[in-house]
Amino acid sequence: MKKKILYSFVLGLFLSNLFYPFLVSASTQYEHALLSDEGSPIYGTNWQAQTFKAISTHNITSCIVKGYSYGTPTGNSYMYIYGTSAGSPSGSVLVTSSALDVSTIPTSPTISTFTYTFSSPYTVASGTIYALEISHTTGDTGNRLYWYGIYNNDAYTDGQAYGSTNSGSTWTSHTNDPNDEYFDCYGDAGGGGGDATSTATSTEAKLLLSLNFTMGIILVLIFVVAIAYIYSTITPKKPWK
Repeated sequence: MKKKILYSFVLGLFLSNLFYPFLVSASTQYEHALLSDEGSPIYGTNWQAQTFKAISTHNITSCIVKGYSYGTPTGNSYMYIYGTSAGSPSGSVLVTSSALDVSTIPTSPTISTFTYTFSSPYTVASGTIYALEISHTTGDTGNRLYWYGIYNNDAYTDGQAYGSTNSGSTWTSHTNDPNDEYFDCYGDAGGGGGDATSTATSTEAKLLLSLNFTMGIILVLIFVVAIAYIYSTITPKKPWK
């Protein structure tokens, strides 16, 4: 009997430790601007960007945008995170998303959301301005993407929409195009992404980290008890010695 309890406990701890990262890796919404009524074209050397201010120090794992495809575009689209200078996208790319197959994006007039995922999460620093840039280099004027945003309404005050006609070498802020593009970024409060020295310091990030840890411990304990029970029911009972 004592051996059965010991084996159940050890097995439960092993499996719980194995699955713990999956139990506590909930994705949280962070920076976002969710208004939209007009699109900005993306094709060839014509890229679009949206700057944003990090609301806390956290990892970005994915960003959702809204838009549609026009014509019959092929190939892949990518999202990049860049730094900024004087509010405008600048410097070298910090992280690049996984490829997004543009053939999966519905064509006009259907407007939908689609997701760019970062296989290597990037850690943004609280209060710092960054830029989300989107490219579709294989597109042309008849086969392109549109990134939807809000026209003549600067509702998102922590960033600005920009356009480039030379693959991101220079940028111009939108005036007659959307003032802000639709974007919705997700991630987690942990550090260790693109900026390995960053740590979660904001109240929101600390609260999220504490909640995830507490929930993780509870789930692990439940997992241990469940494994112990299952083991005890399927193991043939032996006479007491």
